[in-house]
Amino acid sequence: MRTESAVCSFVDVVDGFAPVAIAVREGAWSPDPDLVAPGEHAEAAVMGHSRGEEFRRGRALLRELAREVLGLAPQQIRVLVAGTGAISLAGHDAGVSISHTQVHTAAAVWPAGRVGIDVEPAPAEVSAQLLRRCCGPWADRLAALAPAERSAAFARVWTVQEACVKVTGLGLAGAPWRIPVDPWSTRGRWGAVRWSVHPEWAPAALAVAAQPHDHRSRRPSRSK
Repeated sequence: MRTESAVCSFVDVVDGFAPVAIAVREGAWSPDPDLVAPGEHAEAAVMGHSRGEEFRRGRALLRELAREVLGLAPQQIRVLVAGTGAISLAGHDAGVSISHTQVHTAAAVWPAGRVGIDVEPAPAEVSAQLLRRCCGPWADRLAALAPAERSAAFARVWTVQEACVKVTGLGLAGAPWRIPVDPWSTRGRWGAVRWSVHPEWAPAALAVAAQPHDHRSRRPSRSK
C-alpha cells in the first residue's frame, strides 16, 4: 500500500531466510532534519538543490527503517561510504541500501546479509544499442515491443542489474549491464545473489537483491 509515511514492508528474496525490510516513499517530501547527520546536511548542500534533497530523503528514510528493524536510535546510526559508493552501518553487519529519484525514495535493511535496492522510472526512449548492451539475448524481443512496454521492461532489467552490483559493493565498477536478467521474470539469481522485482510500483521499476552472510544467518520465520 502506498502511504505518505514510511511504512516498513517485507519482501521475500532468498528462500529460507528472513525477508528483506524495505520502505518506499513517493513525492518530494521533507525529511526530519534530525534523521540526517550534520555531515550529510553539509554534503547535500554542495550537490545542488534537487540532488541534495534526494540525498537527504534517502538518508532519512534509511534511518527510519533501521530504527524500526534494528531498534537503533537515529543518532546511533552512522552511515559509512566506501570508495565505490557502497554504504554500510558503523558497528553493525546488517546490509543496507538506498535508492532515490525525483519521484521515489527507497531503502532496504537486511540483518541476514548484503542487500541492494534500486528504483528507476521507465526511460522515455531506449536505443537499440542500449538494449543490446544491457539485455543481451532478449534485446530483439524487446525491440519488437511498443515503446512504452519496451521502456518498462528495460527499467525492470536495469533495476535488477543495479541492485545486484549494490550487493557486491562494486556499483558501476561491477559492470551491471553484463548481468543476465530475463525482462519477464520477477525472481532470479546471479551467482550467490538472489533478486526480485516488485511491479506494484509501476510505472516505476523496483528491484531488491540479497546475498546471505552464511548459513548462520538463517531465520526461522518472518518477523517485524
